[in-house]
Amino acid sequence: MKKLLYISILLLATSCFKKDAVLPKKSPDSFEINLSIKGNQASYINLTNLQNSYDGKTANWHLKFQNDELGWYIYLNTLQNVAIHNTTETDYDLVDQDYNILDLPWQLDIPASQGSQPAIGEWGDFNFPNPKSFKNVYLISWNDGITSFVYKLQILDASTDRYHLRYGTLDGAITKSVWITKDKEHRHSYFSFKSGSDIQIEPKVNDWNFCFTYLQDSIISHKNIPHATTINKSFGLYQGVIINQSNTQIFLDTSNSFDDIDFFFARDLEYNTIDEIINLFYTWNINSQSIEASENLTLITKDENRYYALKAEELEGSSIEDIRIKLKIKQL
Repeated sequence: MKKLLYISILLLATSCFKKDAVLPKKSPDSFEINLSIKGNQASYINLTNLQNSYDGKTANWHLKFQNDELGWYIYLNTLQNVAIHNTTETDYDLVDQDYNILDLPWQLDIPASQGSQPAIGEWGDFNFPNPKSFKNVYLISWNDGITSFVYKLQILDASTDRYHLRYGTLDGAITKSVWITKDKEHRHSYFSFKSGSDIQIEPKVNDWNFCFTYLQDSIISHKNIPHATTINKSFGLYQGVIINQSNTQIFLDTSNSFDDIDFFFARDLEYNTIDEIINLFYTWNINSQSIEASENLTLITKDENRYYALKAEELEGSSIEDIRIKLKIKQL
């Protein structure tokens, strides 16, 4: 009798609970990016609130500095024809207007599997808490949007919170010494030869995941894909994506439908931390001479415990110099 009573109570209790409702799949958000070499050269994307900010000051900077406490790389703005040549001379005054600048092998940042390696290279001994500069004098080509210049540049030293540079004209008419602060709220600090000061380009480190922009790479590595020219004939500019390694890891999926990718699938993936990807989301149709969206590619990202899937819905552009990218994005 007791067993029957227990069973009756159990049945009554379980009948009071409804089955978990199956939540409907949320429609992905649509997101548009417009890039132009002569206009919007960079777009920073924040996946948390699906906002982007166009960087109207991109053309104003020439050098980009790592802000990591133990990071010392200095990058070049190829969009402003910034390129470098190491004279290997350590006496700043000996590099003057008599130095032959014709037909120099101008160097750009070098693409690598984990991101661009700076053309300036390891400018000092990085085995010390404060690097010991080799004091090499570099020739640096740069552009202010109208005129091209060649300056000389020497990295004097650096500490965990700033860089110290000397630069000027070859004839000595302009010589300046500047300090570039390592701003811990941003991944990089930026410097403009035109203004002679550091400027801020990026949003704060936690306010962006991706930067859609233009990146340089070897032309041989991207046969049949259009590019914009650079000061180095072996390298071209391509549409690319810079990834904020502080908060974003990625996985490129080519085997699954965008609609089938969910949280449980994304949670078990092995993600990569890389700096940049060139020619993401599109292919070049040789027959139609136009850009086409990659049908089978989904970019899956991890930001702490949040997962997102991004896929190109539409791409427009008869050349790489002006391109519109329409993405569909969903949080998993």
